[in-house]
Amino acid sequence: LTCAVEQLTHPHVQLRVAAIFALEQLARDSGRDRAAIAEILCGFVRTCSPWPPSRPGQYVEHAPIEQLPPLERRAMDVQAAMIVLGRGPFVDPHRPLRLANMDLRAATLDGADLSGAHLEGANLQHARLQGVRLLAVRLEGAKLQRVWFDEADLEAAVLTGANLQVASMRGATLRGTVLDGTDL
Repeated sequence: LTCAVEQLTHPHVQLRVAAIFALEQLARDSGRDRAAIAEILCGFVRTCSPWPPSRPGQYVEHAPIEQLPPLERRAMDVQAAMIVLGRGPFVDPHRPLRLANMDLRAATLDGADLSGAHLEGANLQHARLQGVRLLAVRLEGAKLQRVWFDEADLEAAVLTGANLQVASMRGATLRGTVLDGTDL
């Protein structure tokens, strides 16, 4: 665990990605370390990809979304961490994933389970979230323009004040979803 965490700060992206996948395996093997690993990965994403952008190398806030490369090309390590968080055994109603105010523009998280996650103020513009489970997720004030939510489960999600312009929600489940002030 210590070695993998140390590698998260390595200057070579390939070693950071390897560390992220090593942490995923540790989380699967050790229920005792699972919550700590979830916090480590969330902290990594918060540090590397804040919204609004403030880190060197991050695309500027007003970059045209059509010209923005996918997250996997801009920040391969952040994309890997989000994949791991979305497929790992991290859903815990008592310890939600804390990912508020993150720059996840053009991320690919198809089939992820981020139920209960706190994504308030996150920018997910142009992200692929097809078939995701976002039960009771907190997306207040999130930027969700052009997001693909096809077949997504957003039951009991809170989208107060979120921007969903041009979002695709074919077959999405919205039972109990709070949409107060949401821009559709």
